[in-house]
Amino acid sequence: MALYLLIGTDTSARDRALARLKAGLAAPVRVSAADGGAALLRALASRPLFGERRLVIAASGERITPAAARELARLHQDDVVALVADKRLPAAVRRELGEADTVDCALPARKDAAAWVRRTAREHGVRLSGGAVAALADLAPDPVGAARVRDACAMLALVGLTSPSDAQVAALIPGTAAVPLWKITDAIEQGRAGQAVELAAGCEPAAVLAALAARLMKIGLCQETPGPGGGGPGRAAQALAGASRRLPPELVAEATRRVLDLHAQCRGELPAWAAPLRVAGLVAWLADSARTAGAAPAPGAREAMSSR
Repeated sequence: MALYLLIGTDTSARDRALARLKAGLAAPVRVSAADGGAALLRALASRPLFGERRLVIAASGERITPAAARELARLHQDDVVALVADKRLPAAVRRELGEADTVDCALPARKDAAAWVRRTAREHGVRLSGGAVAALADLAPDPVGAARVRDACAMLALVGLTSPSDAQVAALIPGTAAVPLWKITDAIEQGRAGQAVELAAGCEPAAVLAALAARLMKIGLCQETPGPGGGGPGRAAQALAGASRRLPPELVAEATRRVLDLHAQCRGELPAWAAPLRVAGLVAWLADSARTAGAAPAPGAREAMSSR
């Protein structure tokens, strides 16, 4: 049995870690360890009919008792267990668990926020000025704010702004942009199609497509690694973000509608290998539309078309 400890209150970091752990496993089983760990042990004792390897996610991991931790460590199964805890596990519990991989999901303290922002930006290949770091550092100590910082860095990378100006960064921060892109991505994730399309009409097309690409990656419509669809989020999402930087607003609105349709059809309803095929189809449609509109298709769009 593989055991992972996800420690901290950064929910977006948790989601990213769980998404990596879920790859190639059967549908996850979610339980709570608030009862001391009894529900977790029962879930592990109940094997699936066909013996698939599962991810068992236990919330409130800090409530597990030393006795339950000892029993958990004795299990010899193929399942992957993720104990999710807001704070460090008691020393007695940690000793009983034995070998486990710890994933740091802690939010930065305010004094460490600037360094955390710089490190997060570097992970996306983005270099930020001191002013941009200071603006994003104000968001970082909050779970929602930390997710906004990651989304902003992902969007900047997707449109090739690896050394953005302060104004370009400000456009991605809640409360500083005329039409904040995070409002569009929230509307997409919550299924508010009409509002998402209306908001998209007031933004730069390339920025909207970057936001859509970032959301596609976040909700799991792109695989983390290349699969039968040919190319993971790196190629498909980048091609989506750059399909055209001169698309007319009505084309962006249609792209938004199509992304919403992809969201509805792919989230939990298509096998993992099929999602990149649908994303590649959207990229190919954007590339064709860009040519019709007289704009050059993005690098990589032609390759994505071949994976439909």
